[in-house]
Amino acid sequence: GTFSACLPGFDAIRQALPKIGKVTRVELHKKIRKKILSASPIINRKDLGGGLFDGCGSYTTHALCVIFGARAVAALRPEDVQVTSTAGPNGEVDWDTTATVQLGGATAVLTHRAADDARRSVVRGERGAIEFDLPRLLSVTLRGAAVDGVGYTGAPQATDLPDGEPGAPHGLHAGLGMQADAVQRALRAGKAHAGWLPPDVMRAMAHAMDLIRSQIPTHVHYASGPPAVGVQ
Repeated sequence: GTFSACLPGFDAIRQALPKIGKVTRVELHKKIRKKILSASPIINRKDLGGGLFDGCGSYTTHALCVIFGARAVAALRPEDVQVTSTAGPNGEVDWDTTATVQLGGATAVLTHRAADDARRSVVRGERGAIEFDLPRLLSVTLRGAAVDGVGYTGAPQATDLPDGEPGAPHGLHAGLGMQADAVQRALRAGKAHAGWLPPDVMRAMAHAMDLIRSQIPTHVHYASGPPAVGVQ
């Protein structure tokens, strides 16, 4: 799941967006470490729906919705998206996929890589830039200055792990813990969905991901030619 959607870092990004003016260029980067990819029997199997993009694409397309809005992302057309993709060692699935999206008068480049080095994501506007790291959002900067309150603040009534525990104080993957807490609170409140990932955003993400999948030659949903007239 897109655990980063429930992190306070995205609230900081939303608040910073008006301060940089009209968005001109976006670079969103998500990787999976090579060791994890090599060991995964699912990601490396085409018949199981594998591929690196399907493990990364929800994070970049969600960020696209935060920056441009779900309505704009849902309105993307096939001609708005260009994809380059490279298969992994077994040739069955993608290990490197880049999508270049034309949206709202801006260019957005979404990279999904098998890599151990991280790239910082950036939103450039007419009056400055916002930088952050997907998916954990441990820091957000606005015009080079750090934005406060974007780390893992802990769930309500949760206690930190004691020193010496793996991943102390917030666990080995605090983002997933915060997502689990957010889901639990939504269920207890009787909500059909969590407010941090509403249905219109999920639909827009799925639409953008399908446009990209259709241009990945190794993907099970690859379309070798242009979409038929009338087919969305």
